Amino acid sequence: MKKILLFMCILCTMSSCGSDDPVIDDPINPEQPENPNEPDIQMKRIKSMTVYYPGDDYLTEQTLSYDDKGRINKIETYISDSYSDNFITSISYDNNQIVSITKNNCKHSNPTDWNCDYGGHSCSYNVQNTMNNQGLISEVAYFYKDITTNEQDQVDEGSFSYKNGYLDSSNFDGDNVKYVYANNDLISFIYNYSDGYSSTNYISYTKYENKLGISPLLLTEDYRFIDMDIEADYYTFGIFFGYYSGWYGKASKYLEKKVGSCHFEYEFDKDDYPVKIVSKDFDENGLYDEDSDESFTVNIVYQE
Repeated sequence: MKKILLFMCILCTMSSCGSDDPVIDDPINPEQPENPNEPDIQMKRIKSMTVYYPGDDYLTEQTLSYDDKGRINKIETYISDSYSDNFITSISYDNNQIVSITKNNCKHSNPTDWNCDYGGHSCSYNVQNTMNNQGLISEVAYFYKDITTNEQDQVDEGSFSYKNGYLDSSNFDGDNVKYVYANNDLISFIYNYSDGYSSTNYISYTKYENKLGISPLLLTEDYRFIDMDIEADYYTFGIFFGYYSGWYGKASKYLEKKVGSCHFEYEFDKDDYPVKIVSKDFDENGLYDEDSDESFTVNIVYQE
């Protein structure tokens, strides 16, 4: 498992891969939601979430805080690896617009020359967003603090477009992702690289309604359908919580079952909200690979 570079953003990443075409004749345009920036039936709020990778004995934990309007305004992240990283991400709003997302207060026993002072205590990372009139992110720019010059440098940017309240396409550094829906579920995403290479990932679904408005794909490494070259987000899952917040449009109606070699299993509370998600990755021989980066267990605790 790759070592994180110390910074997380609230919005990031996917890669490529995939196969397993579903049997669907004509993709159907999703229905227009009344409030596309809010999940339809999300009633419970995530209080905390842990993700454990058995292959590397690696644990990441996020604790969420909300403002008086029910929006995430702080995420505290602890990553239990050889470095024992800590992150705090603060989110500020002006009406329904995200004003800023700033990550700071990291502690790292072995700082690199990317994001932290060499003392390991002073970090700065900022995300600037442009949102459309539906409250969905349309443009994003990421900035790091350069420890050698003490100046803020832009390192990446992207854009998003929507159709009927659903994410329709995204662009990052010349790479484009196109999203295809049927029956209000994302059934495939087509990744078109700037070098001309293209890959398509197909998604199948369970019978379980996606009450929480989440996507376990955004916890994987190779099947994230929103791409950013910010490695820190691989184990802080900023994009997962951004999707859960409705910043990238309407979520799929049902919970995901399979993408590529990854299979998802769920356990639910009495109200049918997921409390445990197990991702199992299978090798080319069809055997479960516990050591894969795509094999992990998620535990979710909700606010009372």
